[in-house]
Amino acid sequence: MPSVSGNVQLSTGRLLSFLFAAVAVLTGCAAPAPIAQYPPFVTPTPSPTPTAQPTAAPTPTQTPAPTPTPTPTPGAIGLTPSSMNFTATGAGNAQNVSASEANFGGSFSASTAASGQPGSCSGIATIAAVNATTFTVTPAGAGICSFTISNGVGENATLDVTVTVTNVTGS
Repeated sequence: MPSVSGNVQLSTGRLLSFLFAAVAVLTGCAAPAPIAQYPPFVTPTPSPTPTAQPTAAPTPTQTPAPTPTPTPTPGAIGLTPSSMNFTATGAGNAQNVSASEANFGGSFSASTAASGQPGSCSGIATIAAVNATTFTVTPAGAGICSFTISNGVGENATLDVTVTVTNVTGS
């Protein structure tokens, strides 16, 4: 498309109409019939550039904490036998006692009150571990006493021991 000056732009149809009118004026002739007007030159309007629209950040989903598996609580300590009776003393008369407890896999220990204290087995019987759950009780002298069997985590059981010695004397 022809350009007249600077930023003025004319369509071909308008340019021809302008030229014919200028020739008619300069020559003194009547203006010819106008040429069909072409649509004016239209500068297209640029489409707006789409702007990115912010999107909401996804709401984070909280992962639930795993449910802890409860630790089974140890039960009461069971003793087999639950008490011991001896009618004689010495290693030949020793007996074993076994300790057990539900949900407990550790070792047991045995103790008695100090000598001279109520329930002390001092001079009456001794106790020795055979393994983690079994003890050997050996009678030593006449009397009644008790051993405490413990699991080390606060559970205890009491083993009552009675030693009866009959002295037979001849005349």
